[in-house]
Amino acid sequence: MIYIPTSKVIELTGLSAVVLREWTRRRALIPADIPAAGKGKAAKYSWETVLVIRIANQLKEEFHVQLQAHAVQFTALREIFSKRSFLALYGAAVICNPGKPWRIVRADETRTNGACLTLPLQHHLDAICGAFGQESSQARAPQFDLFPATEIKTGQASAHLERRDVGQRQA
Repeated sequence: MIYIPTSKVIELTGLSAVVLREWTRRRALIPADIPAAGKGKAAKYSWETVLVIRIANQLKEEFHVQLQAHAVQFTALREIFSKRSFLALYGAAVICNPGKPWRIVRADETRTNGACLTLPLQHHLDAICGAFGQESSQARAPQFDLFPATEIKTGQASAHLERRDVGQRQA
């Protein structure tokens, strides 16, 4: 598991150090994966936690949502993310239904029976991927290689072998 320090989380989320500390320690909305171990020791965060912090920031800034009311949902969302791979979340969205558990769906399968917020994850994943050793979706090839390319070394002797028909018997 790769963890990044508080300074990098501030850069990736756009939050100030004071607000991040407020959300992760005092109000414990989204706790750090590894809390700060005293003065001069930064807290550490996984990609799942950074993704939840970015979603919380989006809810607060764009929709003016009261975050404390959704602390349980943030914990559940981090659990959902921990059971999926980073790359599997490309093309997915978070569906925020009032009074119901939030869920992850494919971005094109966002039909619901009622009011909800749909938060595509693509922008958030592209923003944090480099910090955790992943390539962005634009940099990735559309398909992974099945086998890694390896060099095949041929010796001098193999260049001088005679060609034989498959049907001929060796003497």
